[in-house]
Amino acid sequence: MNSMVEPFPGVMEALRTRTTEHHERAEKHPFQKALVSGRLPRPAYRENIAQLMFIHAELEARLRTLRESDPRVAAIIGENRFHSGTFESELRFLGMEPGAAQALPEVAGLVDELRVLAAREPLAALGMVYVLEGSTNGGVFIAKAVTRAYGLAGPEGTRWLNPHGEGQRPAWIAFKQAMDGAGFTPGEAEAMVAAARWMFDAVSRVGSAVLAAHPEAGVSGPSGAR
Repeated sequence: MNSMVEPFPGVMEALRTRTTEHHERAEKHPFQKALVSGRLPRPAYRENIAQLMFIHAELEARLRTLRESDPRVAAIIGENRFHSGTFESELRFLGMEPGAAQALPEVAGLVDELRVLAAREPLAALGMVYVLEGSTNGGVFIAKAVTRAYGLAGPEGTRWLNPHGEGQRPAWIAFKQAMDGAGFTPGEAEAMVAAARWMFDAVSRVGSAVLAAHPEAGVSGPSGAR
C-alpha cells in the first residue's frame, strides 16, 4: 500500500472560501464598526490593542517552536510575521506600559483555547496567522480612519493595524505563495480552516470583551459572540 499522501494544492483558496461566514461576521461586529468609523473612545481603542497583544504573544510562542521542527513553517513564518513587539510599542505610545496590561477574563480564556488547539494540531496555528496577516489588507485603510479620529501625526498608534507599512502588499503576496507552495495535506489544510474560523470568532470575542469593559463607548457587543 502506498503510504504517500497527495499534497493539498490550494490551501489559501480553502481558507478564503470556507471561512467566509466567520469573516463577514467579524467585519460586521459592533466593535469593528465603531473602530472603522472613528467612534471608539481612546481608552477602549488602547484596551483592544492590549488584549490582542496577549493573543499574538501566545500564538507567536507556538509558531517559534513549530518552525524549529517543520521546515515548511520555517519557510512561511519569518520574523516579519511576529507582531507582539509592535503591540507593545503601540501601548507605550498610547501611555500604557505593556507589563501593566491585564488580560480580560474572556481573553484569558481565548489564550487557553489557543494553547489547546495548537497542542492538538500544531499546524492549526497557520490558519490563525492567515486571519491576522489577512487583516492587514483592511488594516491599511482602517489605520487612515483611526489617524483622523485621534489626530495622530504619524504611523505610531496604528502600526498594529498595518505592521508591514509600505511593504504590506508584498508581504501578503509572499505569505500566500509560501502557503500554497508548502505542500500541505488535505488533513492539515482542514485543521487550518477550523483554526481560521476560530480566530475570526476570537477577534469578535475580544471586541465584545473590550466593549463590556468600556461602557463609555456607548456600543454594545452581540451576546454570545462565539
